[in-house]
Amino acid sequence: MSNRLTEELSPYTGIVGGEQLLDDIVTIIRSHLVLPDGVAEAIALWLMSTYSIDCFRIYPKLFVFSPIMRCGKTTLLEVLSGFAQRSLPVSGITPAVVYRTIENEQPTLIIDEADQHLKNASGDMAAILNSSHNQSTARIMRSKPKTLEPEYFSTWAPMVIAAIGVLNATIMDRSIIISLKRITGQQKKNLSKIPIDFTKQTLPMRQKLLKWAIDNELDILNNNIEPPDIGNHRAQDNWSPLFTIAALISPAWENKCDTAYRLLEASKSNNDPRSMLLKDIDAIFQTYSGKNIKSEDLINALTAKSDSIWTEYNSGRSITPRGLAALLKDFGIKPKTIRQGSNASNRGYEVTDFNDALKRYI
Repeated sequence: MSNRLTEELSPYTGIVGGEQLLDDIVTIIRSHLVLPDGVAEAIALWLMSTYSIDCFRIYPKLFVFSPIMRCGKTTLLEVLSGFAQRSLPVSGITPAVVYRTIENEQPTLIIDEADQHLKNASGDMAAILNSSHNQSTARIMRSKPKTLEPEYFSTWAPMVIAAIGVLNATIMDRSIIISLKRITGQQKKNLSKIPIDFTKQTLPMRQKLLKWAIDNELDILNNNIEPPDIGNHRAQDNWSPLFTIAALISPAWENKCDTAYRLLEASKSNNDPRSMLLKDIDAIFQTYSGKNIKSEDLINALTAKSDSIWTEYNSGRSITPRGLAALLKDFGIKPKTIRQGSNASNRGYEVTDFNDALKRYI
């Protein structure tokens, strides 16, 4: 009896046309989800690249997030599970399980509910997730329990991380970011539900993806593409696998990849929690006349809208004064004791303390 956690896939036996395969994946994605322009194409290329991860120096995570619940995150993860190589969906995982599973099977880890257990990822988990970005350093060392002899574990594997709200900035920086929004009732009418046997239905396509990867392994290894410079070297590294795959598929897919690259990276800064916070605070200050503001009042203003990410930023609850201070600290903005009327013991912020950060980053 096999103890494997993931499938042992046999390649398709015929000739595989990569362009048609990608087109079919995009069609299926769009039949179940409404996504921003360029996202379906980026997802299809990333899925194809999971079968060739060992051909790349840098490999990006796919980070999927939504500001609130019921935005299609679960549906997207089901679609990803149907196409990724050796997909392993989980809703909770420990550091030891991550590196031991990767060492044994190199699955595509699909981690849901990350806002519950990775919101402030630190220590082992952050090190493991971050190390998986670069093949040459995608390993960690641990001691054997009985002998204490050192042993290496690989952390080199494709990863999907899904959350409500944003996560650790270092994780997001190593990711291609997919931002989901709640769809309208009319949009929902045009979508079909994921069938219960979806992974069985998509088995032939996974076999074709594996066959295409095997047939093109040497071309991928010898023709890694550097994406256009858009002023972000990390983005170039992250997108290199997708550009490499697209260049081997067809000129049409090269153009689709380039379009997706520019669209998704243009919006990426909008998904950084610190940048998002500054923008929201700037909007609040446009109509605020006071010289200082209590932390409590600033949080109330940030969470005034029901769809604000700050209403569920703290593991499903409102952002706290401590969380607010942690995000603002990187800009040199710190809470202090402020006076409002006769009360001189409030904790909050001087409005002028934000001037430099708003000028530089907004």
